Amino acid sequence: MSYVDISRLKGVQDPTLRANTRKFLFTTAQELHDALQEFSGYYLNIRIKNNDPINSLSYQTDQPGAPLIVVDPISDELVLLTWGSFIAVIPNAVTGSGSLEIDVVPIDLARLS
Repeated sequence: MSYVDISRLKGVQDPTLRANTRKFLFTTAQELHDALQEFSGYYLNIRIKNNDPINSLSYQTDQPGAPLIVVDPISDELVLLTWGSFIAVIPNAVTGSGSLEIDVVPIDLARLS
């Protein structure tokens, strides 16, 4: 898992930032990603959509073991504007369904000059 030193990165509203969107569809399996290791960048936005009509899903950012945040069934997209690298989405093991989108900014664009 990658460490993100936010003090060395530009502000999340910086107009020079350009992101590449990565989209993942999921069902009942956990969706785990580390943007720094997988895409050589940091995520800036996260959008999680829970399509499960019955059960909520949970997600965590920052690191494994961080507090879980719950997304209700048939939820609208949840948008977070923050720097990070680790994201885990934990859908229901029987009825889970949804999507995860992360906007990834390459390391060289994200870091302060």
